[in-house]
Amino acid sequence: MFYFAASLKLFLGLALDKIQICVYSVERKAQGIGEVLIMAQAHVSRKKLGDILVQKGIITQDQLTKALETQKKNPNRLGKILIDAGLMTEELLSECLAQQLAIPHISIRFYQTDEKVLDLVPKAIAERLRVIPLDHIGKILTVAISDTISNEEMEELEKATGCRLKFFFISPSDFDYGFEVLYVRREQEAASHKEKEAA
Repeated sequence: MFYFAASLKLFLGLALDKIQICVYSVERKAQGIGEVLIMAQAHVSRKKLGDILVQKGIITQDQLTKALETQKKNPNRLGKILIDAGLMTEELLSECLAQQLAIPHISIRFYQTDEKVLDLVPKAIAERLRVIPLDHIGKILTVAISDTISNEEMEELEKATGCRLKFFFISPSDFDYGFEVLYVRREQEAASHKEKEAA
């Protein structure tokens, strides 16, 4: 499983870059303040999530219209409204959001992460921004996100890590799983190890 995961990581990280599908490139601001990620397909206008869902046959146009009407009275996002209505799953929503943002979608459960990369992103920042660091090659840090991320949040993460960023998209439940396994349990194991040494 570990060799398969490592091979999958190499394929996703290198092959996708090579054929330039759903890949983010990095462009430095003119003032040199931080770096902002831009899509390789930036010239293509982004589709609305609702249009993607209808086009993929996940919901009908009538269901989308009703959901948008509900959204006018409800502050929740469209995706949550559709999930609450039983029209789609969290995982399916995650895949469609990744398509909308032109970011590769993965499951973190099949991704082998080097624990050393966790030191680049402190637990508090990872929890607040809901990001999981996956890989670090040179000055490029690959992270998984389970929601959209603002320019300010990207700049904060870049400054904290000293790296340029490349993104994969994961579901919220995948983030919860990754955060628990990679951060919480690691912290608990370190605390347990210190207690044994002190005993």
